[in-house]
Amino acid sequence: MASSREGNPSRSGTDSPSLLWSGADAVVFSALGDALAAAEIPFHESIVHDSAAGTFGRFPLGFGAHAAGYEIRVAEAELGAAQRVMESVLTSAFEIVAGDEDGDAAQSSSAPRTAEKWRSGDATVEVWRGENGDWAAYLCDALRENRIRARVASEPGVPQRIFVRPAEETAARRVIRDIEGS
Repeated sequence: MASSREGNPSRSGTDSPSLLWSGADAVVFSALGDALAAAEIPFHESIVHDSAAGTFGRFPLGFGAHAAGYEIRVAEAELGAAQRVMESVLTSAFEIVAGDEDGDAAQSSSAPRTAEKWRSGDATVEVWRGENGDWAAYLCDALRENRIRARVASEPGVPQRIFVRPAEETAARRVIRDIEGS
């Protein structure tokens, strides 16, 4: 399955497309596509599927983790600019997930800009508890995609827990309820 989102057709070259990014992270795939469109860099996106495995994407229970992925290609003339956009997106995604416990992580470029800085220590409201670490990571990805920052607390002998800031509790619970209810 393939689709294209064209930023500015007048900038489209006739040179062959170069691979900019490939991976299994749907959140990064979506954020990178949005950032390229905002930067008016034409690109081609595709979902790569291994039909022998029989599954798509990163399934939260661990099935098919290597069976599918995503690719984004750009014209070779746009590759340098696209790589700078990608670096910004990947840096933002890393800061959201692995931000320093007491430090200030930069706001995601897709998140609303606020004067309030993210500190994982401010995430004090537990919105989920369970034993499945893969499911916890999946839920955190879903929360991040909905512009809700979260942290996972993992201690030996204690179920994993997901925490959010008090102001985001209602939205986080709604996202988790929608996912677990489907």
